[in-house]
Amino acid sequence: MRIQAVRVHAVAFVLVLCIVLWAPGAFGQDAAAQDAAAQNDAEQEASVWVNPRPYLANIWGPRTGFGMGAGLSVHNLGGRGSRGLVTALVGQHQQVGTVAWSPQWRHRILGFTVVEGRVFHTRHGWFYGVGPFPQDDTRLSLHRTQLRGGVRGRYLPFGTSALRVHAQLHVVHDRIYDQRDDDDNAFSRLDTASQAYLLSFGRSRDGSVGTRTLTGVRPQLGLALDTRDREHGPNHGVLAHVQVGRYLDLSGGVNFWSYEADLAGHVSLTDRQTLDLTANARVARGVDGSSVPPPYLSALDAFRMPGVARGRFLARDRVLLGARYRVVARNIGNLLVLEPYVGGHAGAVYNDVFEQFAFDATIERTPLPTPGVPLRVSGHVGVRVAPFFRDTTFFDLALGLGPDGITGVRLRFTPTFRHLRPDHHNDRW
Repeated sequence: MRIQAVRVHAVAFVLVLCIVLWAPGAFGQDAAAQDAAAQNDAEQEASVWVNPRPYLANIWGPRTGFGMGAGLSVHNLGGRGSRGLVTALVGQHQQVGTVAWSPQWRHRILGFTVVEGRVFHTRHGWFYGVGPFPQDDTRLSLHRTQLRGGVRGRYLPFGTSALRVHAQLHVVHDRIYDQRDDDDNAFSRLDTASQAYLLSFGRSRDGSVGTRTLTGVRPQLGLALDTRDREHGPNHGVLAHVQVGRYLDLSGGVNFWSYEADLAGHVSLTDRQTLDLTANARVARGVDGSSVPPPYLSALDAFRMPGVARGRFLARDRVLLGARYRVVARNIGNLLVLEPYVGGHAGAVYNDVFEQFAFDATIERTPLPTPGVPLRVSGHVGVRVAPFFRDTTFFDLALGLGPDGITGVRLRFTPTFRHLRPDHHNDRW
């Protein structure tokens, strides 16, 4: 028994000694392997890589007709952490291409800086006239091309994104064409003010097609206070945003200021129910009697207010109020959230909001002109499907019922500030 016990202890001692003698080398080899793997991962992370981004929503739309959109995301181009994006949409009535690049800043207080460019062309820039009371059956199709390039960035004065100063500077070239085929002579049915406006932006007095080309510099400066828990579909928080911009035509023909304010509040009623309240106001004023060109007029469009036709309400100033109730109907595997919602808007455009604003509302498509402009009212229902792991809207579709009947749109209820992607669909900014 003693001899067997000694043998057991001797074998155990030899095994322990072998482990002690072999362990440093073995552990050293594992550490080296881990370091090598980490280095390979770091090199791969620092290398330039790309991934495609199909945009299936661009297959068909009332603005584009049939088309196809796609993008390419580029990572680490120009340094680790930098991001680039190239998008293209080739549609039946509209073509858009964008490019953007954002470096990785070491100083968080600088937020982000984006260098971007955009080319846009449309043959369906609907024009019903200028002013809060457009006439029926006067729609013209303005052909328009825009080239835009510049930078935008964000400054965090207190090191937190709750309060941020954002600025952008762009050089913009606009080429505005008139209706190519005015077979129904809609131009003659426009009111006198709208006819005069078109005469100054691309139409000769004998009715022939003309072209107006504008090239200008557009700086904008804004301040935002954001306490929302997330940017898309927040459950609680407030967003207050003010912005001032200037357009300076390089040829000296167009010169105007624009002022805009957004206010959004989100109230969590229960764990699954949220109330969203929004308000927007925009004012544009020309300098020395200068007119505001068509691309920079304020509009009530379906993207902001479902239930109105694109281009029907167009003027210098805008007021828009909105409310929405949404509920989390289903949580799909803690990956996706399904949120149906219902809401409504009240809004109007004005030649001069300070003189024409009235505490009145209407659901009529073309009410009789009055000194005071009533707010148009519309309602909408929709659904939002969004991922938990990214603060971005994955799918958002609303059906609106308003002055122009039923419209189907993707609804953006509150503005965004953090995304790299430039405005692909929105041609008003």
